[in-house]
Amino acid sequence: MSGGVVVTVATLWFTIQLSVLPAAAEDQETKPSDVTCSATSEGATTDRPDRVTFRGVVTVKDSPIVEGSKADPFGSLVTTVSDQQIDDLYAQDLTAALRRVPGVVISRYNPVGSFGGGDGGAFFIRGHGSSRPGGEIMMLTDGIPRFVGIWTHPLIDLATMDTVQQVDIYRSAQPVLLGNMAFGAVDMASKRRTMSGSGGRFVGSYGTYDTIIGSLEYGGLTENFDYYLTAGHRQSDGHRDDADGDITTLTGRLGFRLGDSWTLSLLYENTSSSVNDPGILGAPNDPITPNYDIDNNFVLTTLGHRHGGWTGTLKLYLDDGTFDWLQWSGSEQHAFRSVTGSSNYGFRWRETVSPWTGGQLVFGLDHDLFGGTFVERHPDDDRLARDETFRTTAPYVMLSHTFAGNVTLTPSVGVRFNNTRYF
Repeated sequence: MSGGVVVTVATLWFTIQLSVLPAAAEDQETKPSDVTCSATSEGATTDRPDRVTFRGVVTVKDSPIVEGSKADPFGSLVTTVSDQQIDDLYAQDLTAALRRVPGVVISRYNPVGSFGGGDGGAFFIRGHGSSRPGGEIMMLTDGIPRFVGIWTHPLIDLATMDTVQQVDIYRSAQPVLLGNMAFGAVDMASKRRTMSGSGGRFVGSYGTYDTIIGSLEYGGLTENFDYYLTAGHRQSDGHRDDADGDITTLTGRLGFRLGDSWTLSLLYENTSSSVNDPGILGAPNDPITPNYDIDNNFVLTTLGHRHGGWTGTLKLYLDDGTFDWLQWSGSEQHAFRSVTGSSNYGFRWRETVSPWTGGQLVFGLDHDLFGGTFVERHPDDDRLARDETFRTTAPYVMLSHTFAGNVTLTPSVGVRFNNTRYF
């Protein structure tokens, strides 16, 4: 439907979270990421020459692939991957960081870069995420959706891993908290300096397929000011012909403390990439190598406050970029380009408060404008030229209460109202 106003009301839901705590839970507490132990062969037995069974204490000290999974007060299961685990995986993009998360499947065409024309570099949560155009899974930076305007599906190369502090994966639908495109979600929290002083690091590597990776980061923190700067470059010739790609990223974050209760921050990200499509293995190659180029700028300003048990944020954002897809027309036997100019902007306001002991109230307002331009540039003419701007205004409210005890009961309810320009 185009023109006029379409109004939709989200589903009302009710969840119950149950957990039974053992009577001596305090005696059984264990930190899985910090366990020390030993192994001994005393009393070892064997019934086969190639197998030995140790009767003793065996303890493993290692960090997990994920930080952990927890259910929030509204019945959502959230899995977290920390920056340390991203480093341990040596993850250079979001798919690499998510590849060990339960319920998440990834696809990729290139060792470096994700060919954005089709499915060349994507993640899927419990089967969702294959829609093109459109999107079932939401990719966010600090709570702001990241996708190509008009098409509304995310591109992996827009996720700048150099500046990610942690990744939260929502493996269930979030119709009230995040909106109608969130059958699953991945939210990337940006890095900031948390210790007084200043410091940084450089990470570089060279490997197979002439893969070169370099990342530089530096940050500082004083009583009322913090900053964090990163720069990264990755390139590779690829594991197959035409599987080469390169990505360059620049990011900067400035934070200000405005008194005892208020903070202000500004985040800027620039991403440029050029990635080729190796095509189907064994299939004849096109006369040209399909290519996808990205040049994107993201700006986020966040005003936050904390007053006792009341916290809130107001976020203003602009996500603007050009996406250039070089293709081959088999029917017309010539190359052409699909050029998308994406422009997404708006604000997101959210407040969280505990109105009584055990209760949590979350309410807010999302106002998003997204879209841009599109044109197919053929040798003889331009086709399918469009200039569209979509708008969605959505207030929402969520309420939960936890009845604590040996059995924990948490009922919750929420509603979201969507006023949409085009549906």
